[in-house]
Amino acid sequence: GYIITLAAPLASQLEAQLDAPQPILGAAGLYPIRDDLQYLDALFAAISRDYLHPAPARELQLHSLIGLISAWLRRQAHDRQQQERPSPGQNYLMAFSAAVESHFREQLSVEQYAHQVGITPAHLNNLTRRFTGHTAQEVVHQRLLLEAKRQLIYTALSAKQIAEGLGFSEPAYFSRFFKRLTGQSPRAFRNHCRPAPLQPDADRT
Repeated sequence: GYIITLAAPLASQLEAQLDAPQPILGAAGLYPIRDDLQYLDALFAAISRDYLHPAPARELQLHSLIGLISAWLRRQAHDRQQQERPSPGQNYLMAFSAAVESHFREQLSVEQYAHQVGITPAHLNNLTRRFTGHTAQEVVHQRLLLEAKRQLIYTALSAKQIAEGLGFSEPAYFSRFFKRLTGQSPRAFRNHCRPAPLQPDADRT
């Protein structure tokens, strides 16, 4: 997967350009990719390439690519707003998504999340499989992994500090969790994802 963290000024600029009734970039959301998988994969891969390998006009290129992804999110949000009233299953899934966002650091069980949402664990798993293609536990793990990746890339926290902040009782458990889902140790992932230093454009004076 990919993580994109935007500076606040850029996020504000994009939000203004998107002209949405509700925040798009500053709110959690789940959107079906459907036929856009190759398109989005290409955009994220291009962002990753340009971020890690500086070239002339890199900043302009990155802003353009991020703008395309932001526009895609805006259209998804618009399409969702145009749909009929959400089904009970969609409401439960949105409640689960909000609960995960609030409590993923607490290492709650699927049973605890289901209790918060007000349905059985089996019902919750059926809903997450139907709408996301993943089990409820996998959804929680992906959110944990996303935060772990973000902190490894954008902070100087040690793996031990990150593990503690994400509710792992031992750093070794965190390392095994991370390697099982990514195929890399936290250290190897951090070293691989550190961006190359930005070089001035050749046409600048």
